[in-house]
Formats: sequence, C-alpha cells, structure tokens
Amino acid sequence: MLQTGNEFDFAITGDGFFAVDDKGVTTYTRSGAMGISVEDDVNYLCSLDGSYILDGDGEKIEIPMKSVKDSKGNTIGTETDFTALQEKIGIYTFTNPYGLTPMDGGRFIPTNVSGQAVALVDENRDSAGILAYTLESSAVDMADEMAAMMQTQKAYQFSAKIVQTADQIEEIVNNLR
Repeated sequence: MLQTGNEFDFAITGDGFFAVDDKGVTTYTRSGAMGISVEDDVNYLCSLDGSYILDGDGEKIEIPMKSVKDSKGNTIGTETDFTALQEKIGIYTFTNPYGLTPMDGGRFIPTNVSGQAVALVDENRDSAGILAYTLESSAVDMADEMAAMMQTQKAYQFSAKIVQTADQIEEIVNNLR
C-alpha cells in the first residue's frame, strides 16, 4: 500500500473490487485513484477517466457533505464527509476472481467462470475494507522484470545468429556443387 495524501485515493484491503459504471457497462477494478464529477450542483465520486464509482447497490455515489461551523456554532461552509464516503463505496467479490476478463485501464468484466459480482454488505464487509489516502501499488519488481527482458533479448539474438549461420552454411554447400 502506498500512502498518497490525496483525499480521493482509496485502497481495498483483502479481496474485492470497486465497481465502475463504464458507459453503461459495469466493470470492476482495484484502482482506487478517484476524483469528483460535478453535475447540476451535485458531486459524484468517479474514476480519473470520469466513469462513476458505484455503491453496494450498483448506484453512482453522491459525495456526502457535512457542515463546517465556527467556534460560535455558526455554519460557515461545507466539506466532504470522508467517513461517510468510505462507507458508501461498494466492494464486490467473485467466486473465482481469476476468471474475470481483463479490459483496458486495469478493469475487468465478469464471465461464467468468475461468477457474478456480489456486494459485500455490513456483516461481510469485515473480510475487506477501504483505506483512505492510499493506493495499492503494483506487485511487479522492475529490476526482476528488466533482468528477465534482457535474458529474453539475449536468447532472441542468439537464436537469430544461429539461423543466420545456418543460412550461410547452406549457401556455401550450394555453391560447392
């Protein structure tokens, strides 16, 4: 987990996915980089590409606001109620998450193999939670991946050299006849 300090970054602890309304198709992701979409003076939680994040009922999430009061108790403005927002964000699980079909942008769609999405509600929400100001980082080690790529490149170069040498030997044999 990577602490970002951004109030609209969320990470799921445990198994689960965020649901995203991607132009009328519900897709699922673990990417918690989110933002705000303002429509008709209403703020909605959205992904960075503008797709709506969905709650446990599959509805877009209106960002809850709370009043800010001065020392005398007078309301001087409003701010986002992040505790209420975290509770609204839906977490979905699948019988077989490895059966999901990957899409662009780190999103997935369910298949017959994965099973249908099931929203974690109050009593089941203990198996997965949401951390605010946090993003899930990649589990890829760049040094290992670069070393593997260099090995693959060397193997390809070696194979290409073998083919080139075989072609040269064949050409010499044909010229001897």
